[in-house]
Amino acid sequence: NIDVAILCLLDTSCIVPFGGIRNPLRYLVDIGIIEMAGSLVSFTHDLIQQHVYEGIALPQRQNLHFGIGVFLGSKTTFNAAATGPGIYSLEFGIDQMYISESKIDGDFIISERSLLSIATDHINCAGPEFIVDQKQRILFARWNLKVAKELSATSNFRCALHYYKKGIQFIGHDVWIHSNETGDQELCLDLYEGAAAASSATSDLATVEYFVNIVFRNVHFERSLNAWVILIVSLESSGKYAEILEKGVNLLRRLNFDIPASPPSPKEIKDSLVTTLRIASQFRIEHIKTSYHSTGILNQDKRNIHNKNLFKIFDAIVIATYNTSSPYLPLLAFEMMQYSLRNEFYEPEAAIAYAGFGYFNIMLRNDFKSGKYWANVALEMLKQYTISTAARVKWIIHAQIMIWFIPLEDTRRNLLEIAKTSMKLGDFLTEIYAIRLSSRCAFFGGENLSIFSQLNIRNLKNTVKYNTTQGTETAVLDQIMADELRGENSNPFKVFKGLINNEDDLFKRASLTNNTSSMMNVQYRRFFSVRSILLSFMPK
Repeated sequence: NIDVAILCLLDTSCIVPFGGIRNPLRYLVDIGIIEMAGSLVSFTHDLIQQHVYEGIALPQRQNLHFGIGVFLGSKTTFNAAATGPGIYSLEFGIDQMYISESKIDGDFIISERSLLSIATDHINCAGPEFIVDQKQRILFARWNLKVAKELSATSNFRCALHYYKKGIQFIGHDVWIHSNETGDQELCLDLYEGAAAASSATSDLATVEYFVNIVFRNVHFERSLNAWVILIVSLESSGKYAEILEKGVNLLRRLNFDIPASPPSPKEIKDSLVTTLRIASQFRIEHIKTSYHSTGILNQDKRNIHNKNLFKIFDAIVIATYNTSSPYLPLLAFEMMQYSLRNEFYEPEAAIAYAGFGYFNIMLRNDFKSGKYWANVALEMLKQYTISTAARVKWIIHAQIMIWFIPLEDTRRNLLEIAKTSMKLGDFLTEIYAIRLSSRCAFFGGENLSIFSQLNIRNLKNTVKYNTTQGTETAVLDQIMADELRGENSNPFKVFKGLINNEDDLFKRASLTNNTSSMMNVQYRRFFSVRSILLSFMPK
């Protein structure tokens, strides 16, 4: 389907037949070749479209695609060097034009696409081999990057990956060699990191590793930090916590953090806590606002970007340390907190360290007042501007800290809001964690068991959809508990397709991978099973 407005626009070009496009439309409708519904024009049958399309010789077809793409692209004021939202508009006072629906490679459907993306599709159909001028190929790679970023922003990652790959085809693999001289290294990084991130969002670890390894081979270590973050997040969704810990600790040591190569002793953790408390005693919440007003939200100097990447790495390994009950978790939280305070880095990316510090004030010092204070500091940081990991920080705050201060029902609602936000941001792991904790709040809060079961089923579907091993195991155990309490049997182990048939299999698997979180969940589930049996024998 195509909007007639696009055809009207093409009528002003020199690539359409003499007499234009609009005049023959009525005749083509009358003889049954095309049909019109409102402002939309389409062929009456796919076979007719295929016959017409394939009847055009390939060189002529490529030339037509190229001409249409260049013409439509010329009707935008897209700044090819920019990547932010709202950086192009149509001439003639039209802000944006849309095509109603189109397929890519037969699998993906995009609706409401911008004029630039229509132009990009035509250029892609012409293909990079048709375009020999390297400057043009770089320009069209930027078009693909822009469209891919727009799709990623709407969590349409499979389609985004298509455009990232097309952009990579246009720049070619040799561009890395000269990218420093030509100034195109940022374009290369954006395309390869974007492709890796989109692959991560679709749980395709092998493709993630392919793209990030190309980045690692072609840029200096400092420039590769974001690619490391993408890789670690992908490993998290696959439940490879031991590998995450190894890579994460090595990365931070390589970045000169004072972190031991082997798991820290209780004394090392205590010493780091004492140091952090001493430095933190000089902090005032007003420092955040002062820092924000002095730097502004667009502070993109190299030092600031470096700091942001450091905290992204920490954020990426937090769940791995949590799920393996690693002693690295408190030490890393304290070290990152110290770094933030010493360098006066109070931007949203640092909020996770402050949330972690608040959590350990409660867990290690039994200091609930300080725990709540540092949680509020983290929330204050997040007010500056939105970051993709904000939902995860809020999950830590509400699930681990604020749960001590507000009713469970309110915590459940907060967690469901966090899950909704995470879904929009494409952070499906935090979405899963938030729904899981929300279901448990419903259970412990004495709400109707149907709410507990519904949330479990929702979470189980998400964990299977996103292929998250740890999440699926936990969701299955929670559903077993829900079934027992309701006298039902939904056989949740069927999602493992014979690989795991019962709790004993799950416990053995968790033992082999040192996944203490899964082992704890099995025992947790069994405890409630035994408890319910004992209660059934008690006098009413």
